[in-house]
Amino acid sequence: MSSWQSDLYLSGRATTCYMSRQGIAYQLWLRMEQLRVDRGWTKVQLAEHFGLSRTTVDNLRVSPNPAMAPTINTIADGLDIGRREAARLAGVLPLEPSREVGDDPVRSAILADPILSNVQKQLLLGLKAELDRANGVNTRRNPGRPGGHSSDLPDQTG
Repeated sequence: MSSWQSDLYLSGRATTCYMSRQGIAYQLWLRMEQLRVDRGWTKVQLAEHFGLSRTTVDNLRVSPNPAMAPTINTIADGLDIGRREAARLAGVLPLEPSREVGDDPVRSAILADPILSNVQKQLLLGLKAELDRANGVNTRRNPGRPGGHSSDLPDQTG
């Protein structure tokens, strides 16, 4: 069973519940969806604008598989953005680290990963900080706080 499925046992019967999930190209789909909303288009009109099927557009939102290069290039041209930017949004190339992230490439990769939730990012940053401490690496930012840098992420409580 994949991570986005769960079995529910109700009245002695098993039912598969498909949970909402974000695909690897979710950020690219989100950019397309914003265009659709801004222009007042239907999903079919959006797909027609890009010369894609509606299924292809919907798969960008949820598929764990990367989009094909021709699809990404078509979308880049239709959105009037660079193809490298479209590839980053599609999860094929890493996102550019923000200037405030600093010079730690592992930390930058964790924060830039579009697949990880904020909770997962906090856990990975905490693990990285523990490994850094064990190896005698100075974390410099918030060295006394668990995770070292987890203040960069929104609080997940509540």
